Amino acid sequence: TRFTDPNDAKINIQISEKIFYHWKCHRGYFLAAIGVIDQIRGFLDDNEINKIVCLGHSLGGAVASLIAIMIQRGDDASGTIRGMSYFRDILIQDGIKAIVFGTPPVVSDTLCEYSRSFITNIVNDKDFIPKLGNSFDALRNLHIKYVSILMYNLIEPYHHVNISNNDKLDPNRLVGKVIIIDPRSKTIFQGTNLKKILHYSDVLGLFHHQMIHYYNIILSITPDNYTQ
Repeated sequence: TRFTDPNDAKINIQISEKIFYHWKCHRGYFLAAIGVIDQIRGFLDDNEINKIVCLGHSLGGAVASLIAIMIQRGDDASGTIRGMSYFRDILIQDGIKAIVFGTPPVVSDTLCEYSRSFITNIVNDKDFIPKLGNSFDALRNLHIKYVSILMYNLIEPYHHVNISNNDKLDPNRLVGKVIIIDPRSKTIFQGTNLKKILHYSDVLGLFHHQMIHYYNIILSITPDNYTQ
């Protein structure tokens, strides 16, 4: 998200659920994904293309995930998603993949499980954007909670309150196969969901959401002789 771009803000705040095949997704990210597909449709018509990898970070990761799902699933019965079956059919087997970084909640639970075979979601353990909860308006809810807690701590300086796992922001949906990187121990592990990385009290979480931090921690754990 570029905070200076009003279009990015518009995409993020369209938090209502959108019917997506038989499931649901974030309306703003869906509309952005359709817009990207319309822009690249001419390139996808190239018959020499037989594999597609979708890449993105944060908002871009959410959009890339939806594009990958649409190509994998093909057209929908309602006619909202059109032309995807053609692209799916010209690809080789397992020809659609996505690698995304720090995505917010974007699809409902069933689609999260469905997408794990072709989407890899890299999460910085200290980034709280992917931990935003079980509803698409979780970012707004988290902001409200942070403001309330900060005000309380200012008024009652001897009774500090932290956001904990019991604050009903328990995340249960993150698209793709979740690969978690712990920058402190420089370890990598796979998470079935986000319960293993739920640390809302880290106020620097937004700072660690930046792509440069993902780049640096991946670089720090990559062997010097890695060439593949």
